[in-house]
Amino acid sequence: MSKYNINYGKLSTLLMPMCLRGGRLQSIASVLLSPLVGLRNELVAFKDEKHYRMTHNGQTCYLRAALNDRFDPVERGIFITEEGDGNNGIILHERSKERFTRIKRREDGITELFRRGYAGVGNIDFWVNIPTRLQDSVSIDVVRAVVDIYKLASVRYGITYNN
Repeated sequence: MSKYNINYGKLSTLLMPMCLRGGRLQSIASVLLSPLVGLRNELVAFKDEKHYRMTHNGQTCYLRAALNDRFDPVERGIFITEEGDGNNGIILHERSKERFTRIKRREDGITELFRRGYAGVGNIDFWVNIPTRLQDSVSIDVVRAVVDIYKLASVRYGITYNN
């Protein structure tokens, strides 16, 4: 039971004197309370939306859940894949070879890194994969808006359609 769950019709009846609880006066009271009921419904919807946003964040599982809740609640086919091409998120620079540092990889190979720093592979950090059956019903702008709500500011992403 929520503190916002108020039956305004019953409350107005209980606040009226017993002798005035007729049908006509009860109807007038319910008409006068209808804007208050509308405001209460808007408040509860706003509270539920903010609670949903506060319980979801930019983690992959929560972002996938938020996208599926919004666009594909039945089949839940939207998923997220992280970018990676075997470099473990590292760009190999082709600048002067004297400034490279050698670091051993797990596969016992050697990876060359630029000492001044490195960036993510390409321009994309993760992909939002939408099933092709939703291509006509889902707007890319709305998907971008939902992802932008939850993702971190420095994270880059792309949207693709797949089977």
